[in-house]
Amino acid sequence: MKKQILIMACAALGFAACSGGDSSNTATTETPAETPAAPEENSGSEFVTVNGDTTSVHITGNDEMKFNLKSITVKEGQIIKLTMSNEGTQPIETMGHNFILLKPGTDIMDYANKAASAKAEDYIPAAEQGSVLAHTKLLGPGESDTIIFAAPAAGEYEYLCSFPGHVAVMRGILIVEK
Repeated sequence: MKKQILIMACAALGFAACSGGDSSNTATTETPAETPAAPEENSGSEFVTVNGDTTSVHITGNDEMKFNLKSITVKEGQIIKLTMSNEGTQPIETMGHNFILLKPGTDIMDYANKAASAKAEDYIPAAEQGSVLAHTKLLGPGESDTIIFAAPAAGEYEYLCSFPGHVAVMRGILIVEK
């Protein structure tokens, strides 16, 4: 039933490629038809939509320590409205999630190791703010946070969840095109 509703909603929005079950876990803003289909368990939450110069992205994390998007493609200078949701059920103390976009040249594992010892700062170490382009707060089950930022210069930017141990599987690439 959820899949049928998703397909009808996608058709109404003009997302012709939305058929459920694409496991590529990528999102693009080039054309709506290239937006990947939603895995059934995510109920379409990973859609990326473009409205003028603003791109809206919904990224989720879950109890399996997975982001629904392994890559996101945007255009240089676009305003990005990113909503991060924790779709898990485990408590924040054992399975909190966040989204941190790093500056180019930042060693993702070095950042994650420093973040792991920054519990008092919700695993976003203040001493490393110079390495961060944007971030959400740490989220517990059912929580969401929305951030708005401008897409940086063309290039590839790594993102991660900085909760201890999550970087091993909760990471991805923001691809910024000219």
